[in-house]
Amino acid sequence: MGARVLSLAVAATCVLLPLTACGGASTEPSTGAATGGSRASDATAGSATTAPPASLSARDTVAVVAWFKDSRHHEGLESLDKVLSRYTAGSATSDAGTVLTACNELAHDVRILKTFDPIPDAPAQAAWASALADLEQGAADCAAAIRDNDTAQSAEAESGIKKGDSEYAAVVDRLGTILGVDPTNSPT
Repeated sequence: MGARVLSLAVAATCVLLPLTACGGASTEPSTGAATGGSRASDATAGSATTAPPASLSARDTVAVVAWFKDSRHHEGLESLDKVLSRYTAGSATSDAGTVLTACNELAHDVRILKTFDPIPDAPAQAAWASALADLEQGAADCAAAIRDNDTAQSAEAESGIKKGDSEYAAVVDRLGTILGVDPTNSPT
């Protein structure tokens, strides 16, 4: 019965995901983690790999796929990815206006993302909750630092946002391993 349930999970995944994700699908667990995308920390994205979720049941895999296919979850991940990239670009050029805009967008996105359904995978949800908390604090510190021209608070903001981005990258990698696709890229 276990192979049948796993086959059903693979079939359900293939129905819900683009056909490119299911080419050559098997009932064996995926061994690759999602990499690439446009996460603000490319070094983190390239180096952080997650072991295949061996303990994830077929039912849990289907639940994660269903969670992801809810368009607001997918769009939320894409939006967070974009705003983190804008924050990094503004920081790299020391453009206070761009950084402030990105921090305000980040705070806005995090407020919305916190209302979403939890990820039905405990390790991904734990990293997600930590990422959102750190990004929320970093965004608040960022806006205050720019408003008050406070370099110490600016450094705290940058540290919080980098930590949140690293935790977010772990979520994306874990979801990518479960889903077999990079969850921050639009399906083709």
